[in-house]
Amino acid sequence: MTGAKRGQDVVARVGGDEFALLAVECDRPGAEMLAKRLREALLAAGIRASLGHSMRVASKGLSSAWEEADKAMYADKERSRRERGTAAIGAQAEDPAKADTST
Repeated sequence: MTGAKRGQDVVARVGGDEFALLAVECDRPGAEMLAKRLREALLAAGIRASLGHSMRVASKGLSSAWEEADKAMYADKERSRRERGTAAIGAQAEDPAKADTST
């Protein structure tokens, strides 16, 4: 993760397998680029991860941005599960050894 972040960003472990990256002075396009670099770095290391990001709005504070990023991360996790499930079903259908011959 540290190779994908910028010098001013802060990386912290927040749970067993959960990490956070606080991107200081970062606009939305910058955050999206940072998330892309982070995802690519993790994949290059052989790590599949779910990511979410959000922007702090001064009137709502950092805790609101944290909650939004957490929701986005869980949505990314669910999307990945669906994609893997669809790929597995497609692979089974293409494997003649697994074809249903009972009909």
